[in-house]
Amino acid sequence: MDNIYLHLFVGAVILLAFFFAFKIVEGTWAPPALLFVAGFTSSSYLYAYIILGLPISPPNFAYENFDEALWLTSGCFVAMLAGYILYGALNSRRQASLDTSLNEFMGPHTARVFSGVALASCASLVIYNLISGSFSGIRGEGAYLSDSDVNVLDRAGFIVSHLIAPINVALFLGAKTLRNQLLAAKMLRYAWFSIAIMTAVTLLSFNRQLIVYTFLCLTLIFHYRIRRIGVREIAIGLPLLIVVQIMRDMRTLDSTLTELRSGQVADYLVEQIGFENLFGVLGSILTGIAGWDVFSNVLNIVPFMDNYFYGSSYLNSIVGLFKPRVLGLSSYDEVTLSVWYMQMYAPGTINHGYDFSMLAEAYINFGYFMPIWFFFIGVFLYFLSSSIRLTQSPFLLFFSVITLVVLTFGLRSDSNVVLKAVFFQTVTIIFMIKLMDSLSGSGARMPAKYGKS
Repeated sequence: MDNIYLHLFVGAVILLAFFFAFKIVEGTWAPPALLFVAGFTSSSYLYAYIILGLPISPPNFAYENFDEALWLTSGCFVAMLAGYILYGALNSRRQASLDTSLNEFMGPHTARVFSGVALASCASLVIYNLISGSFSGIRGEGAYLSDSDVNVLDRAGFIVSHLIAPINVALFLGAKTLRNQLLAAKMLRYAWFSIAIMTAVTLLSFNRQLIVYTFLCLTLIFHYRIRRIGVREIAIGLPLLIVVQIMRDMRTLDSTLTELRSGQVADYLVEQIGFENLFGVLGSILTGIAGWDVFSNVLNIVPFMDNYFYGSSYLNSIVGLFKPRVLGLSSYDEVTLSVWYMQMYAPGTINHGYDFSMLAEAYINFGYFMPIWFFFIGVFLYFLSSSIRLTQSPFLLFFSVITLVVLTFGLRSDSNVVLKAVFFQTVTIIFMIKLMDSLSGSGARMPAKYGKS
């Protein structure tokens, strides 16, 4: 920890280099890839400040590994930058002459049916939360798949809660790309209504993930393919995110929704008004995708308590795509990385789970060669970023937006969760749209009139 300011300086230099790389290879200071880069930065260098005693209590962290963790993080950051620049340089000239106007995402008939799918998903989410007791604070986060007594209701609730956000994003994109403007306006109202219901249910469950996920996806689509977001939109969006975070933190009051009194809520909100608390809320939002505490502890586990995985966790994640646990196709005794971490770090833990870390998974597989893996992540980031900005295919745009947001959240997860989320949240919905279009006889669709060049 003696080198903290050196680490922070290195992180700032690399981040600045990323900005110049953005301008050189993509022609803009703020491409979509900035979302992942910002998450990566906040999960490491900003984390260093927190450990030094800012008004956020640091998690269980291996302080003795502070310097090693930050140097490895910096190495991964540099490698990611190198992959981004090299792949971008090879493709930037070819992309300069592309027509970037978007085709329709779904035909008129599919749009009508899909709006019904979105509303049905919202209704299912409300019913599930009422039956399962989420509004009453009975169930904790991730309870659906934590033990062996998972029933049909839990499985259905898990599927709906993981598909409802991408369904709403797909409906929004479909409405924005329809040539029929009257139908587009109607579908857009359905999309906002569905998003409003999902937001209310999420807040009443003292959660935030679905809201933040949807917010980021819509922001990427709106900013890069519809109209640039300005200061006014930021001034509206930032306070809303703070409110979402404060609502999420209300579950620390140890009261169910039905037990909360208006005076108790008012007192809590008043307590949050102040520089120190608001700074803590912002820090919690930024570092909510961290997982860096896990990384620091894993440095004590591998190779001293367990061997390196040598890429096996990534292979297992690919195999796991074909036997999803939510459908009962794999055993609940199967040891995932988060379970492995709990067994190694806190054996005997009951009624409590742990997240994992993208950095930690790279380390347990490749050790000090982990930056090589992040080089390819940099290549993939450029592909996603350029696709979001330039592609004519709404299907590729949808895939890239969902993947980039899932990857950003995946900084505090592992490849098993990330791959399944990307696969089932994109392939499932794209298949639904393609099937509906085929059944309704929709033909080829011309570019939408608002597409950017």
